[in-house]
Amino acid sequence: MFLIRFDSIIVNDEPKVSSNPAMVERWAEDRQYLRNDAREALAAFHRRRNESLAFVRRLTPAELERGCVHPTGRITIDRFVAMMARHDDNHLDQLTRALEGKA
Repeated sequence: MFLIRFDSIIVNDEPKVSSNPAMVERWAEDRQYLRNDAREALAAFHRRRNESLAFVRRLTPAELERGCVHPTGRITIDRFVAMMARHDDNHLDQLTRALEGKA
């Protein structure tokens, strides 16, 4: 979702975006995360994250300050990048706990 939002923000002036927690559950079910091979899932995640980072690295400082209207308020691409890092840290922590049998 990050890359889709980044692209939308660059192409549109202050686009409105939504936040739907139910969609996250639907993605997990539709994508059958529990049945995925861990190595394949990690490789897919790595590819997608690299695509997002490559996109962000090409942006100018002014483009990083472009934003969207989110239900929680205006969010810039720069802020989304910070959110992306926290998001990744959270998932890595979940993975570590799962591997340790603490999930």
